[in-house]
Amino acid sequence: MRVARELEAHGRDGDQGPVGHRRLTWLLVTSDPHYAKGPLDPELLKFLRDPLRRRMLFVIGDKPGGVSIRQIAERLGEPPRRIRHYIIALVDAGLVVVEEERPRRGTIERAYRVAQYPLFVVDEWREEFEPAEMKIILFDILRLVFDTVTAAIAAGTFVDRSGWCAARTWREVDKQGWEELAKIHERALDEMIEVVERSAERLARSGETPIPAISSLLLFEALPWGD
Repeated sequence: MRVARELEAHGRDGDQGPVGHRRLTWLLVTSDPHYAKGPLDPELLKFLRDPLRRRMLFVIGDKPGGVSIRQIAERLGEPPRRIRHYIIALVDAGLVVVEEERPRRGTIERAYRVAQYPLFVVDEWREEFEPAEMKIILFDILRLVFDTVTAAIAAGTFVDRSGWCAARTWREVDKQGWEELAKIHERALDEMIEVVERSAERLARSGETPIPAISSLLLFEALPWGD
């Protein structure tokens, strides 16, 4: 399927794939084999087990065009010296690359981007991660979503643009209904990737000011109501 090929385009050699593809950074946690792409990279596994390095990968992957040590430190509330130490390790491991060097206040500031964005498949997690580690990574991802939602609501951008959406539904379904919901989410993700790729190509040609957009999909089995 298209999404699997596109996610694979972020190789260890920093391949950017098709035009504008470096703008596509997807954080995906799913049990759907449709998105499987083989065993997880040992270097990636090592860094994902470290909470700060994991959060750094998530933050760096959020910003098209690269993000500086200063910006990462501000976002995570960590000293720049500590971030610099971990950035060096991430670059050495081939997980982060220098996107560009730009002048800032008389010095040269480097902007970093992810060379390989993490793709998780639960079946692979069962082999590589303990259940407690899986929970922590999921919490980190959901915290990232919550933080960006909170900031957008506080700034007013969440509801500024026509078309915004916030929806939640709690219903009981049978096995067929669950499978149909999973297919809906799968199609939605495939279509989102295609939309963003086409947008990136148009932006590269037009020079239009980009709209920072976040789309989050969640589907999970909830706890049943008690008696």
